[in-house]
Amino acid sequence: MASCHDSIFFIFPLTTNLDLSIIVDMDTENSLKETLVQNEHELASLVRKRTDIDNRINKLILSVRALTNLLDDDIERIQHARALEDFIERLQKPGLSQTITEILFRFPNGLNPIQIRNVLVSSGTMDLREYSNPSASIHTTLRRLVESGKVEMKRASGKKIFRIPKQVKKQ
Repeated sequence: MASCHDSIFFIFPLTTNLDLSIIVDMDTENSLKETLVQNEHELASLVRKRTDIDNRINKLILSVRALTNLLDDDIERIQHARALEDFIERLQKPGLSQTITEILFRFPNGLNPIQIRNVLVSSGTMDLREYSNPSASIHTTLRRLVESGKVEMKRASGKKIFRIPKQVKKQ
C-alpha cells in the first residue's frame, strides 16, 4: 500500500478562457524528469504551431485585404474592410501585463490594485469580463511584474502601492 509520501501531486492552474488544470502524478525522480522533458517537448511543439498559425494569419490578412480591394461594390468593400480591421484589432490587443504597466507609467506615484482595476474599467482599455476573477488576475500580474523588476511594490498607509521603478524608462 502506498503512503502519502510515495507520490507528489502538482496542480498548475492555467490562465485561459477555459477552466483547466494540469495535474501531474510523479512517483519517482525519473518520472519528474520524464514529465519535465515531455512538457518541454510539448511546449516547443506548441510554440512552433503558434508560429505557423501566426504566419498563416498574416498571409490571410494580406489576402483578405487584397480581395476586399477588388470588390466593385463600395458598401460591401467598406463592410469587409471594417470586419478585417476588427480582426486585426483583436489580434493586437495588449495583455494585462502591458496594460497595467502602461497605466503605472501614467501614475508615477503608484496605485493600489483596486485603483488599477478602476482605471482599467473606466478607461475601457480592457474588458475585465474576459477574466473569471479580475482582481486575482490583477494581483497575479502585479506579483509577476514585481518579480521581473518591471514594477516595484511599497507600502503606504498599510496598503500595497505599485509603481514603475525610477530607473525603468518607457519603451
